[in-house]
Amino acid sequence: MKNILKRSIQGIVWGCTICTMISFVAVLLSDPSNIYISQVIASVVVGIGWFAPTVIYANEKLGMGHKILIHFTIGFIVYFPSAFYAGWIPTQYGIWGIVSSIVAMLIFALLIWIGFSIYYRNESKRINIKLKNMNK
Repeated sequence: MKNILKRSIQGIVWGCTICTMISFVAVLLSDPSNIYISQVIASVVVGIGWFAPTVIYANEKLGMGHKILIHFTIGFIVYFPSAFYAGWIPTQYGIWGIVSSIVAMLIFALLIWIGFSIYYRNESKRINIKLKNMNK
């Protein structure tokens, strides 16, 4: 069941990626001024801005706190200009709209990070158990 869920999620990711690429090209060819273009560009930039810095976790010289700080700093530095560009931050509501967007993004990023931390911790435990059983 776990394998089916994992493969279903992978299918969703690939399906959405292909749909986005096809839609992006179609909209770009038909109406280059369409807001969809800026949404896709911002999403891609934010995805890279949050995913690429995860290489920092392979650095064994840094403590986990430093790794998290570097990862989140880069992610937010990329996210906020992209979010303003794409119109994801409701500036029309003044400072409270901006602040609430920032808080929501902080919470969202933290929840995603916690989810990945739990996943990789469990993977590490599973691998260690397999290694321990191999040595018996």
